Amino acid sequence: MKSERRHDLETNELVVWLDKFRPYTGQATAVVAVLVALLAIRSIWNSDLDARETAAWDAYAMAQDSNDPELMKVLEVADNNAYASTSMPEWANVTWADRQLLLAGRAYLADRNAALSRLEKVEGIYSTLAQGASDNEVQNRAQFGLARVYELQNKLDEAKKAYGKVQGDLLTVAAERAAQLDLPEVQEACAWLATAELPKRATAGSPSGRPGFGAALPATGSGEFDTKSLEELLGNLAIESKDKKDRYSEEAEGEEAEKSEAEGAEDSDTEAAENEEAAEETASEQPEAEAETPAEPAGEEQPAAEAADEQEAAEEPAAEAAEATEGQ
Repeated sequence: MKSERRHDLETNELVVWLDKFRPYTGQATAVVAVLVALLAIRSIWNSDLDARETAAWDAYAMAQDSNDPELMKVLEVADNNAYASTSMPEWANVTWADRQLLLAGRAYLADRNAALSRLEKVEGIYSTLAQGASDNEVQNRAQFGLARVYELQNKLDEAKKAYGKVQGDLLTVAAERAAQLDLPEVQEACAWLATAELPKRATAGSPSGRPGFGAALPATGSGEFDTKSLEELLGNLAIESKDKKDRYSEEAEGEEAEKSEAEGAEDSDTEAAENEEAAEETASEQPEAEAETPAEPAGEEQPAAEAADEQEAAEEPAAEAAEATEGQ
């Protein structure tokens, strides 16, 4: 009985509470619907933001890969309103400012006005990012770049203060550079860089055609300056080139004559060798001809022997007569 009584009391309390809450049921339903809608909108917004973030960084990568040393494509991407709600514009601006700072340092002596103009452009960007960038890394990078700008402008006190505000990964480098700015030799070098200029090249329209930095002419052996005109110098060069040409032509003719003589000697040697070969062939052919001549028959020698015997017989009586005469 007690448990049933307790159950009845609890049921009555729930009914009473529901009766009290019933007038606010419509409002509670509206609140729940609004919360669900907000969650859905937030989800859609995050998805769209992720898509825009990806598109922004893709555009930044494409602009940075261009062949333009000025990185003007990166600056255009940074100023694009379609990517204003992303984190890319801050990085694009500091990247472009770093490139301008690099180009200004390279041209600081050759073209002082152009270098100072670049520094003025990036000083405002560095200052804005160093104070209000949402990314701490971008802030430190901009602070370091601002210190470099002050250093090139020979504002060493401001440069040291800017180096002192750098945090993060660049803290060590900034502290070392701030300490170096206190050295007298570094201060002298910065002062010299602020005023020194490289000698300018001579322009095509200059009347003398000589360098515009007061270079002295080379001295001759007598200790005097060579004051020959350009026409005389060119004339001498023309004469020297003609002499060299004549000398080369004479040498070429001599070489051709020697070559012709050598060819004639070779021809005579060849002809003599051919004559010797012909004589040897003729001499070798003569014995063969003599060997082929037929021998006389042995019977032809007998009449000659008989004639000799008859002559001897005729001479014998004459000899006997001569001996008889001598005896008388």
